[in-house]
Amino acid sequence: MGRATTMKALFVGLCLIATLAARATASAATVHPPAPPPCANHLTVTRSDRTSAVYLGADPSDPAICLISINGTLTRSVWGSWTLRPFASWSVADVKDVVARIRSGPIGTKARISWPAGHKTNITTMERLPDETVNIGSQSYNCMVFRTTDNFSNEFMTWFDPKNRIPLRAKGTYPSTYDWQATAIVPSN
Repeated sequence: MGRATTMKALFVGLCLIATLAARATASAATVHPPAPPPCANHLTVTRSDRTSAVYLGADPSDPAICLISINGTLTRSVWGSWTLRPFASWSVADVKDVVARIRSGPIGTKARISWPAGHKTNITTMERLPDETVNIGSQSYNCMVFRTTDNFSNEFMTWFDPKNRIPLRAKGTYPSTYDWQATAIVPSN
C-alpha cells in the first residue's frame, strides 16, 4: 500500500470516528432527564385562600399525571407542578419534559415551551430559583422555587415541597391574581 493510499485510509477512518463521536454526543444531548418521584397521595392541604386540595395520587393511565381535587373539582397536573388546562394546546409530552428538566436541574435551570394561543404563540418559560423555606405552623419545609413567565406578561411562582411532592405556596397573575400558602397538611384517606 502506497503512502497516499495509507493517508487516505487514515483520513477516512478519522472521519468515521468523528462522525460516530458526533452522533453519540447528539444522542447524549437529547437524553431526557429522569422523571420526578411519583404523585402525592392521601394528603389534604388547607390553603390561606380558603381552598382545600386533596392529593389523590397518579392517573392510572399515566403515572406522571397527578390527580388533585380542589374544593371538589378534579384537576390534573404534571408531577404536581404544572396544571393541565383543557383549553391549552400544549403537548403533555413537552410539559413533562419541561417539568422534569426544571425539577432535576440545578438552580438557574430554564426550560421553554411554546404553543398556539388563538392568533398568537404563547412562549412559556419555567425557571428554577434558589430554594426557600416555607413555614406552616411549627414545621419548616425546604421548597424548590419555580418561576413561570410567558410572553403575555403573566408570572407564576410556586414553592414546591419535593419531600411531600406538593406545592406549599403559589402566587401569580393568571387567570386572575392569586396568592396562597398552605396552612395545614393532613393525611387523608
